[in-house]
Amino acid sequence: MTAGVRSGGNADRLLTLGDFEGADQDPFLDDYHLSLPSDVAPSKDLPLFSGHHESRHLALGPKLEISALTAMCDSHHAGVLKRSLTLLLPIDCGPLTLAVGGGENVVLERGQALLIAMREPGRFASINRRGDRFRSLLLQTRPEDLADGELADLIETATASNTLARLPASSWSAALAATTVAADPTDRLIEDSCAMGLLAQGLQTVIGGERCTSQRVTAGDRKRMMLVRDILIASPDKQHCLADLAREAGVSVTTLTTKFAAVFGVSVFGCLRDIRLEQARAGMEQDGWTVSQAAYTVGYRHLGSFSEAFRQKFGLLPSDFRRRIAIRSLP
Repeated sequence: MTAGVRSGGNADRLLTLGDFEGADQDPFLDDYHLSLPSDVAPSKDLPLFSGHHESRHLALGPKLEISALTAMCDSHHAGVLKRSLTLLLPIDCGPLTLAVGGGENVVLERGQALLIAMREPGRFASINRRGDRFRSLLLQTRPEDLADGELADLIETATASNTLARLPASSWSAALAATTVAADPTDRLIEDSCAMGLLAQGLQTVIGGERCTSQRVTAGDRKRMMLVRDILIASPDKQHCLADLAREAGVSVTTLTTKFAAVFGVSVFGCLRDIRLEQARAGMEQDGWTVSQAAYTVGYRHLGSFSEAFRQKFGLLPSDFRRRIAIRSLP
C-alpha cells in the first residue's frame, strides 16, 4: 500500500521518499511512518518506487488509487487507518502480505480483494522488497464523503464494527486486470465502474445485501424520528453518524434507519443531504455565499461532491446557479 503518496498523474516516474512526506494529511490515515533498511541513507530524493501512481475522487465521492509500481529498495510502511471502508485489490502481482488491526498477517492472491471496514482506528503495515512489481487498486470512502445518501447509509452500516473480508475474484477484478493503466479516458471509465462494482460486492458481503424495509410506525417512533431530523436541521455541517443519532433517539441503528425511512420517505443521510443543499441554495441566494462558502458551511468537504449533489437535486451546477442570481440582480 502506498497510502498518503502524492498523486503523480498518468506518466511513469520515480516516487521518492519526499513524495511520502505529509502522508499524515491523508484523511484516511494517521500516525504514518516509513522505515528503510539500516544500510540505506534516507534523503528526500531517494527513489522508493518507479512506475505509475494515480489518485482521484470518483463522481459519488470515494477516493480511488491505481498503482503500477516496481520497488526500488526495501521499505516498510505502517500507520493507523481511521474509521472508513477500504478495499484493496492486487491486480497484477504476486501474493500481497498485510498486517491489519494487530491480528495475523493477511495474504492476498492476485484478483482477490480485501475489504477493511474500520469502526475504531486500527493499525496496518506492509513490506515492499526491492524488485517487487505490483499493480493494485485502492478504494477508500467514509459516509460523509458520499453525495448519495443511501450509499452513505450503507457505508455507515458496514463500518459499524471492525471487519476484514476477503472477496473472491470476480468479473470486476477480471475487467480491471484486462485494462491498461489509465492510459486513456476509456480505461479510466472502466477502472471507475469496476471499482464501484467491487464496492457493491464488498457491501453485499459485509451486510448481506439486506436493505431496511418499512415497518409499522407508532406515535413514539414518529416523535423520535422527528427529534433526529431536528438534530440534522440544527447542525447540517456536523459529520453525523448513525450510531450517535440512534443513541440520541434511544433506538438501535437498525430501528433508526428503518423507521426514519418509513416516516419521511428518505434515508437519514438522504435527509441530511437535502437539508444541506436547501441551506446552501438559500445561503447563495439570500446571503451572497460563494460556492465554496456554501459547500463548507453546510458540511461538504469536497467541492466536487457538493457540485454533483447540487446538480442532481436542482438540475444545475452551483456555479451556474450563482450566475443566474447575479443576472437577476442586474438593473
